[in-house]
Amino acid sequence: NSKNDVVIVGQGDGGGKDPKFVAQTTEGFEKEILHKHQPGDYNIVIHGGGGATGPGFSLKLVKELLSRDKNVMVFMTESSSSAKEIENVINTLKSYQKIQKITGKPIVIAYDDSKEEAVQDKNMLTRLAILSILLSWENNSLDKKDIENFLNYHKVTSVDAGLVLLGVCSGKIAEDKVVA
Repeated sequence: NSKNDVVIVGQGDGGGKDPKFVAQTTEGFEKEILHKHQPGDYNIVIHGGGGATGPGFSLKLVKELLSRDKNVMVFMTESSSSAKEIENVINTLKSYQKIQKITGKPIVIAYDDSKEEAVQDKNMLTRLAILSILLSWENNSLDKKDIENFLNYHKVTSVDAGLVLLGVCSGKIAEDKVVA
């Protein structure tokens, strides 16, 4: 909920937990945003899944980035304070799955289902810090193609492109659970 570099989407008055309303009132706005804020080598779209603007607009932004063949990751928080928020989260994940099928490209999601917003914020900031290090080009033995193939794992593994979870782990993990 940063107040810095804010872009008002649509009417700027929220969508009352109705993603379809936001999707309709922001038609074509994703292209305008990507013209004004040129995509980088790696793009991270951060949004909540239970409201209206996150699902109603971020889905369009991710789809547009993928259609432009850009590397993109999604950071999505869960909201479960009401049945409507839970429904929006489920529908958002289903929509990401549809976008993945349409584009044929993986959609990598860092998903946070912590119950407290302050915990979600902290977790997302930690993930951003870790990814900043990974994407900084200040690493030994990692090059641009390594990172591209990390996100586009289907190009270098036998695993089909899909909707996948981006996990941040420390310590030993079971290798059969890791795609890239």
